[in-house]
Amino acid sequence: MKLKKIAELRNKKEKRFGAMTYSGGKITRQSLEAHVIGMVAELAVAHYFDIDRRIFEDHGDDGQDLFLPHYGITQVKSTTYWKDPWLRAEVKHDHEEIQTYMLACVNPHNYNRIELIGQLPRNEVIKLPKKKMQS
Repeated sequence: MKLKKIAELRNKKEKRFGAMTYSGGKITRQSLEAHVIGMVAELAVAHYFDIDRRIFEDHGDDGQDLFLPHYGITQVKSTTYWKDPWLRAEVKHDHEEIQTYMLACVNPHNYNRIELIGQLPRNEVIKLPKKKMQS
């Protein structure tokens, strides 16, 4: 099934699986595009680490995007900010099973251009100062 079709199916359940991207608190992309960008990032990480990746059309992954050797259960976060990418991990979606957060930068004009920015263990992420994002 094509990525955009899966994103459309997930997006039908927007209340539960809705996704948004933000720029300084302002919503910049709607849910469908945000889903596509997130799935592209997940697939890029899976490809880089040479692991299989199934994307579910009827439900989300509950924050457990991938199991990566050495990193454990990894939550892949995506951004489109090429100049100064930053990791945005929502507190309400964080849970103890996540071992690592990984950031991938996706070019929204060319989904073939993806850069893996880096990773940080969850126990370090949760110690960082929290910011409230406004929509």
